[in-house]
Amino acid sequence: MERVGRASRGFVTAWAWGLLAAGGCVVGEVDGDLNLRDVPATQADETAASVEVLDLADDRFGGGWVRRGVWEPMAFIDAGHPGLYLAEPHDPTRTPAILVHGLGGGPRQFATLADTLRPRGYQPVFYYYPTSLRLGEVGAHLYESLVRWSRGHGADRLVVVAHSMGGLVAWEALRRANHGGLDLPAVHLVTLSTPYGGDRAAGIAVERRPPLLLPVWIDLAEDSAFLRAVYRTPLPEGVTFDLVFGYRRDPGLVEFGGRSGDGAVTLDRLLHPELQRKARRVRGVDASHAGLLREPEAIDTVVELLESRPSLTQPALVPETPNP
Repeated sequence: MERVGRASRGFVTAWAWGLLAAGGCVVGEVDGDLNLRDVPATQADETAASVEVLDLADDRFGGGWVRRGVWEPMAFIDAGHPGLYLAEPHDPTRTPAILVHGLGGGPRQFATLADTLRPRGYQPVFYYYPTSLRLGEVGAHLYESLVRWSRGHGADRLVVVAHSMGGLVAWEALRRANHGGLDLPAVHLVTLSTPYGGDRAAGIAVERRPPLLLPVWIDLAEDSAFLRAVYRTPLPEGVTFDLVFGYRRDPGLVEFGGRSGDGAVTLDRLLHPELQRKARRVRGVDASHAGLLREPEAIDTVVELLESRPSLTQPALVPETPNP
């Protein structure tokens, strides 16, 4: 390991019902915050500043630690895992591509996209975090990590590709730049099947107020304070935003009533009108929720958007798709 600096299928549904059926897991209480601020200040600074070169095959990115990032987030934090990672030494001639996973995910999910971006002049940088924490805390950590990266490496442009819930984490990170002044270079954000409309199962879990639940569900619930802040807050100047969603009709998804979606999130949650208005382009791909990270059409769409020049014109809104 070389240190180069100090500086699902069912989305929430599977996690929610799995937790409730199992009787809960010691993660956090509805009224309590378990977050990155619980880490001692010196350690929190180090996790934000740390950028390591680490092969994606390393055990740190394996299923065991990914699961602990959901069910045992403090163990994940105490092990020093949150932060930015490189799969090869930093190359200042390439554009950093920050890759942000979603709930229950990890850097390995981006292997296909990373391999596609490298020969096109991008350097994949993987953001790894415990996915059960409040999105405001995780977004703040990502923001600090990006600021340290840009100051330490002098990049004049960043691209951020975020999958599923990772899109909300990226939005929160960039939204914070509005308050502290944009300490980042020009940023191109592409989100893939992000549930901007929230998640019904998360809302049900919060409403039932079980003794134990994932803190992140509070932010993922429909009409949560976090989501309302996303809707009403513009991204900073210098940020280009493109929205990509997957669509698949799956009548077997009983909890969706057979409605159109990507197999994990329905179209009405993927295509929230406020986010369509904010996006430069809105693109649909015939792919499942997880397939957006590996199917050729989806990968080609991401590359096309990243390599297109920013436009000052507003994109045409995607018409609301009726449920078949």
